[in-house]
Amino acid sequence: MMFFKKITLFIFFFNLAFIIFSQNNDEDDFDLLFETDVEDVYLEQTKTSENVVSVSAPPSIFNFSGNLDAVLSGGIFYQDKIHPAGYLEFSNDLILTVRPNSFLNINGCLNVSLEKSFNLSLSYFYFDYLMFNRIYVSAGKKDQIMGGYTRIITENSITDTSGNINLDLKIPWSTGTFFAFMSWNINGLNMNNVYSEMKNFTERMTYAIEFEQTIHKTSLNLFAKYYSQAEKINGIRKSPVLGIEAKRTIVGIDSYLQCIVEVKNYKRLFYKDGYGRFSGIVGFYRLWDQMEHDVGLNVEYQVVWNQYSDREFEHIIALQAGINHLGKNKNSKIVFEGKHNFVCFGGTSKIALLTSGIIPYADWVNAIEIEYQRSIKFIPKIMTGISIDLNY
Repeated sequence: MMFFKKITLFIFFFNLAFIIFSQNNDEDDFDLLFETDVEDVYLEQTKTSENVVSVSAPPSIFNFSGNLDAVLSGGIFYQDKIHPAGYLEFSNDLILTVRPNSFLNINGCLNVSLEKSFNLSLSYFYFDYLMFNRIYVSAGKKDQIMGGYTRIITENSITDTSGNINLDLKIPWSTGTFFAFMSWNINGLNMNNVYSEMKNFTERMTYAIEFEQTIHKTSLNLFAKYYSQAEKINGIRKSPVLGIEAKRTIVGIDSYLQCIVEVKNYKRLFYKDGYGRFSGIVGFYRLWDQMEHDVGLNVEYQVVWNQYSDREFEHIIALQAGINHLGKNKNSKIVFEGKHNFVCFGGTSKIALLTSGIIPYADWVNAIEIEYQRSIKFIPKIMTGISIDLNY
């Protein structure tokens, strides 16, 4: 009974927050506080004679683009004594889009990255097809995400199909969307005996559905996922998950809720042992962009019940805040990010000053980060470096 009392209490406090909180959706503008700014580049167009007839070439069905993310930094951290530290991360996506007509897209991405080791991988390769000017069909290797209203804390249990071959179907209408997909797990596939593996095709299939609807300015999202026999954790097959999300904007503040439950036994839904794990997240964010400086604030609170963990309940709060257009040239911003676990009394806090325009397509980043836990001392880190984010 204590389990259901705590879950009911969580839902009660969310409903209270839902009434108090959230106007226009400022989500995209809010995210800009935490992204790198790049200088605008303008090309002067040459004037042509009025007597010259300009003939433009037909657009190509092939489109090549890319994205470069790189971080190079150095600094110190203190643990009993001062230690030097350095960090290098590099990731480059080479993207190909083929659009032979208005109904078909073929998308591919090759990723080259360097973190702890050099990696070369095919991030995604799939096609999108529009049927009857209404139904979207997509198939291939790509990430498949269920849900998505939360912004800081994410649940990996519903976003773990990046290595699979996916087939999905999307049917939108004026106020909602129906989404269904099948995912074929190719991890561990024995390519030396493809015929035998194909006979067990259904054992490698994961199924999911998602239904999103807007009712009276409130967005509701219901989703469910049923895992294949090949999807396992510590040798045990993953249990099905059910999820619900809600989001509403009131007086300028966006508030949202996400509840995800792992179902172990459908016959024991009214008992504690019928479930393996529960996660509930409530949050809100607000962007003040009518002032001289843009200010954003995002707060999330999560309660987790997990019968597999030594700590049955966990309570976590996460915060993200930023202020933009600082300094003489209005090209700096301050960002704060923090997460705290009340049960183990541990977490991280980070504050950073980012300045753009000093180096083209890069931010100069100065940051202080602190890791802490009840059983260990504080570990402060001071870092400075550059962060590059370039689309081409």
